[in-house]
Amino acid sequence: MSRITARAFATACIVALASGCTNESPPPATPSPAGHPLTLDTHIDIPLDYATAATDPLDADLKVNLTKMAAGGLDVGFFIVYVDQTARTAEGYAKAATEAETKFAAIHRMAEQLYPQRIEIAYTAADVPRIAASGKLVAAIGVENSYSLGPKLENLDRFYELGARYVGLVHNGDNDLARSAQPNAALGDVAASSEGVSALGAEAIARLNRMGWVDAYRLSHSEPERYTWWDYRAGNFHRNFGMRIDHLLVTPAVAPRVVWAEIDREARKGKPIPSDHAPLVIDIDVPGSPFDAGWASAEQRIAGRRGR
Repeated sequence: MSRITARAFATACIVALASGCTNESPPPATPSPAGHPLTLDTHIDIPLDYATAATDPLDADLKVNLTKMAAGGLDVGFFIVYVDQTARTAEGYAKAATEAETKFAAIHRMAEQLYPQRIEIAYTAADVPRIAASGKLVAAIGVENSYSLGPKLENLDRFYELGARYVGLVHNGDNDLARSAQPNAALGDVAASSEGVSALGAEAIARLNRMGWVDAYRLSHSEPERYTWWDYRAGNFHRNFGMRIDHLLVTPAVAPRVVWAEIDREARKGKPIPSDHAPLVIDIDVPGSPFDAGWASAEQRIAGRRGR
């Protein structure tokens, strides 16, 4: 049996390159030893000019690039199709969809045209160990802020075909699918609301579940207010006002093999540098090394701070 430990870390984040060519010579294959845990980052932000002459995935000045992935032992990365939340108008939806398509195209260009000997896109859970064993890095695709799906979910099937294997419903500012923990008054968001997921959002979740995506964390935890992201500038971590925007979704075949999951609240504090995200960890088949995530010891402190 193999054990996979996946960790989610935050990264703050068109001139087309010549079609059909690459920028590389094939690197030597260095497959991971059998049973070696795979390290996975579920949130790698990319700019709109990613995989162009302006931003080369190999060595661009980003938090994560292919050279850093190889040097740091990062096996798998979810490259994120994120769009800013803007006004919910026909023009806004069109712009969001165009930007999403641009980022999907960039990820495919990176893996299929520029660096096919270094990185490959995974479409299934089985693809991940196969690609890693070949000595390549593994690219997966996630969608953050489902505003780009449009008001009728018309892009959901399209995004799946393009390789999206996780979807975050909402980010900064409300959209048609869900209420944000960070409402945007400039867009008309109501400051005090308990709406949560909308009817359209519930429909989206149902469709995603039918596609076979299972929230691995919720297989082990049903507690409310277990977040992976807090606005540190507003001091929301200490009062536990946040969002769970980092996810590990697994296929139905993998779901029964998930034996443990946790959000490492303590790791969000640093050291050496604090982050606004906390790592999400799952163990598959056999338990990994235990650690204290800090939730139980923080409950009394959080209650006291909220009462001030």
